[in-house]
Amino acid sequence: MLPSLHQPLTKSFPTISAPDLGVISAELWLEKRTSPAPRVIHAEGPRRYNALEVAATLSKVSGRQITARDLPQSEWIPTLTRAGLSQSYAELVFELYVAHNAGRIDVEPGGEVCCGATELGDVFTSLVGR
Repeated sequence: MLPSLHQPLTKSFPTISAPDLGVISAELWLEKRTSPAPRVIHAEGPRRYNALEVAATLSKVSGRQITARDLPQSEWIPTLTRAGLSQSYAELVFELYVAHNAGRIDVEPGGEVCCGATELGDVFTSLVGR
């Protein structure tokens, strides 16, 4: 079972592989800029995924049936603290997901989106192979 804080389970969210983030960061670092104005850069993978797609991809890669489960909000903080997060950090994660699920977190107006190339299935395949 894959408990999810994304509600509904069909809500897509951005994710990116660490190697893709490294490449994007390096490219931005080396980029020659003529403007000193600050930029807002959002890094994402090649597409957004939802919890149902994550569970299906994990099922395919692992060869085991994995089902996404909509974790009730009342269970979020207890689940996060049982996983090792401090109470205060679990509360911040709770607030983050409440805001994300309400649609208050996304690419900022005027922000640039840089997309990596690594699909979720490729990341999971490399991890399962270890």
